[in-house]
Amino acid sequence: MGGDVTSPNARQQAAPDVRRQPAVRRDPQVIEREIEQTRAELAKSIDAITWQLSPKRLANRGAQVVRDQFEAMWADPGARTGAIVAAVAVVVLGGWALRRRSR
Repeated sequence: MGGDVTSPNARQQAAPDVRRQPAVRRDPQVIEREIEQTRAELAKSIDAITWQLSPKRLANRGAQVVRDQFEAMWADPGARTGAIVAAVAVVVLGGWALRRRSR
């Protein structure tokens, strides 16, 4: 209801027939230059994507974020105490888990 009620034959007749249009002649050298330019642009795009998604770059970026957060936290005396308590808890719980696993 309210959809397209045009028959497939009517739609086909309304579409321009590309085969009847004269072919536009283009200089092969111009086409080659356009292809080379497109290849160069594509290569730049692929290089940019590869750089953005590089595992080493992502790891470095993540490590820098952690360092920045740690430095900001360390500057606050209250947060520093919390960080020390958390670090001690991680060491104690890690040691407990390793000891329990080795039994």
